[in-house]
Amino acid sequence: MDPQKKKSNLEAENKEKENVENKEDLNFLDSCYNTQWILQLNKQKEVKGMLCLLCQQIAKNAMELTCDEHENSNAALIVGEDCLVRYLQQNSNKCPVEQHDNCKQSKNKLVRQYVDDIVVMCPRQYQLDLKQDSDTTNGNEQTNPEAASENALTRICNFQGKIKDVKEHLQGSCQLMTLSCSFKPFGCQALLFKYNYDDHVRLQVESHLALVMNQFNLLQQKVQGSENNQSNLQMQKDDCQ
Repeated sequence: MDPQKKKSNLEAENKEKENVENKEDLNFLDSCYNTQWILQLNKQKEVKGMLCLLCQQIAKNAMELTCDEHENSNAALIVGEDCLVRYLQQNSNKCPVEQHDNCKQSKNKLVRQYVDDIVVMCPRQYQLDLKQDSDTTNGNEQTNPEAASENALTRICNFQGKIKDVKEHLQGSCQLMTLSCSFKPFGCQALLFKYNYDDHVRLQVESHLALVMNQFNLLQQKVQGSENNQSNLQMQKDDCQ
């Protein structure tokens, strides 16, 4: 395979990987919120009554079932908006509680406000903690040096904030956001995090300079080749005259 094409393919693969990883982190917030994530900084009793009755996670954009059939219910019937929409689409708009027709619902603003204000840790940090626990349980720290090194840096992002502020954090200040090196156009394929980006640039000055010089030399060769071609064409033209 042509080296330039191989390089372009590698760049595309790394860019796709970076985009996928960051998108997956945002997808973490797309539906009802992971209960275990919430409980890292909150007690079970503090989120009582916030569970989506369909998925048993913390309801995002809480809806309350207000069907006449449930008017004697002792507690509000809370469902996450996405879960409810999906359920109704798949079940001919039948109520998820008693399977009757004409399911009625309304926004529960009180629950929505409460959930939005719940304080949580960074979801990327939470997922990294889960990976560390899994690696430790499976004994991967002894057999996988790379995993052990990653686990040693577990507490990377110390964000603690309200759920409504998490998306902005993930897209801006999160130390675990994946980034491409600024020297990627010259051939550096390192896939970095925000927390180690500056260290990478500082430690790889020589290799980055070598990449720049390599690109410069390639450009010079192309220019020289073009000039030689033009010169040959001119000579052929002169010979014909």
